[in-house]
This record gives sequence, C-alpha cells and structure tokens, in this order.
Amino acid sequence: MDQKQSKAAILVWLYHTDLWSEICSLLEPLKNNINIYLGLCISNNNKEIVSDAEDKFQNISFQYFENSGVDVRPFLHQIQMLDPSKEPIFFKIHGKKSNWGFKNHVNWRTVLLHSILGSVDIFEETRNKLNQNNIGMVCNKNLIFQNRENNNKKKIIYLNNLLALNTTSPNKSFCGGNIFASKTNLFKKYFNNNVLQIIDPLLNKEICKVTDDKPGGSFCHALERIFGYIIDNEKQEIYRQELAYIKIANSIANNGYFRLIVNYDGSCYIQEDLNVYGYIIQQQDNNLLIRWTHMDTITEQRYSKIEHNTYIKNN
Repeated sequence: MDQKQSKAAILVWLYHTDLWSEICSLLEPLKNNINIYLGLCISNNNKEIVSDAEDKFQNISFQYFENSGVDVRPFLHQIQMLDPSKEPIFFKIHGKKSNWGFKNHVNWRTVLLHSILGSVDIFEETRNKLNQNNIGMVCNKNLIFQNRENNNKKKIIYLNNLLALNTTSPNKSFCGGNIFASKTNLFKKYFNNNVLQIIDPLLNKEICKVTDDKPGGSFCHALERIFGYIIDNEKQEIYRQELAYIKIANSIANNGYFRLIVNYDGSCYIQEDLNVYGYIIQQQDNNLLIRWTHMDTITEQRYSKIEHNTYIKNN
C-alpha cells in the first residue's frame, strides 16, 4: 500500500500529562492521515486526557505502562501492535521536558517535534522521504549525533549481539532526543516479540528518570543509539530534515545569511548552530523581534526586512 493511501502510526509516550494540549494541537490537523497510539502512565490520573482525546480523535487507542524504561519501553510495546501493510511508517514522539544546549536553554522537544510533524507540510514531507528506499529514518538535522556511546558501550555491545547487528561502520549515528519517524517493517524486523521478552525485563528495572551519564550506562539510552544503528545495518540513511527558514543577512555567514528556523511554538534557532536559540516576540510585515536566550544576558534584537524572506539586524 502506498503511504499516500495509508495512515501513519503516531506512537506517543505521555508521562507528563500537562503536555497533552501541545501534542494534541500538533496532531489535530493530521487526524485524517494518522492512527494514534497514546501511551499513558498507569499511576497518573489520565481521565481528562482520555475523555478529551476520545472527543477529538476517532482513530486513537490507549496503552498503559509503569514509569519504567522512560519512552523506550512503551515504544517497543506499541511497535508490536502495528501492521506494516496498513501503517508502513510511524512517528515516535514523547513529552520530553529536559532541555539541551551549553546553557540548558534549548527546548529540544519542540525542535524535534517540529522537524517531523510541526505542520501538515512537514508531516507530508517526512512521509515522502520515508517512501524512498534509501531513507530509513527522518529527524532534526542538528540533533543527529555520531559516536556518542558514552557509558553505554557494554550494553550496546550486548544489544548488538542480541539483534545480530554489524556495527563496524565508523559513523554510528542516531537521533538524539529519541523523537523521529521511521519504517514499521524495519523496526518490527529487529524488535519482534521474542526480542521484546528479553529486553522488557531489563528496561523495567530502569525506573523514573534515567540520566544519560549514569555509571555503567542504561539500556534505554543504549537502545536510543541502537535505533539509529539499525538504519545503517539496513544500508539506509538517517535523513537530515530540511525545513523552511527565514534568511538573516550576515557578512560572516558562508552564503551571506544564516537560516532562522521558527518552530510551531514560536521558539526559533539558527540552523547553522542550534545553540543560537530564542523566541519570536513580534513578527510584522517588515519587522522581526527576537528574544535570544543563548547570550550572557537575555537580549531582545529587532530585525528589518530588506527583501523577500530576508531580514537584517538593526543597529
């Protein structure tokens, strides 16, 4: 079945229930083209979310999990429920609340979500890319990391052997933040029920928040890397999603301008350096006001339009 005629599966882990309205606003414009699998923590009060979700979506089901294995354990259970012939691609998303960047100032949840389904056009572009044989995963280009196994090496080796992966490639790439879109048949090939029975008890021991710098590593962060490695194992690539941008004229930029990406929530960043991050405070026909958060002190800067889609910083 062609992806344009099929529905995409949206696999959600929503421990932080206060993020439902944000997730919901992203999914509502897509509802005719998706099936939603909403994972909820069994110990939370989810009644209002379930009621609201049932009112807004006909194509939604609910799964309940303990708060273990962070977003990875729910995902591996949800992937078992998919039929590749009916849902050939999936979007793995979750309510990430931690920040990223040298100042911990970047909300990388919105950066990652925007890159794969921040608008109807972005959603369709993600599906189109995954319809190509050579592309196995799509995510934000700034957050594709390489060779960052950190303390997880021993657990990665264990998982490599379990999944029979050939990870001799020097470019061990994965999507940092673990929000991405990929192909259902590819993941079901490696993570079948037999494998899940082995991995699930290991993830179930990793309770509540699990940091990436834990001594000895963790299976949830090892699997975050493995999800990227299997794309290479299949001789496919992780596609660095191209997004619409505003040109910010600057003489030190290679092309004479930097690319400003504006996320669905009004946050923004320079594509050439995600650490250059802020928020659109005002956008009029010929003026743009940005509050930058990466500087020593939070700074508001105004930009003036000089031609179509191109702005320059005011003195």
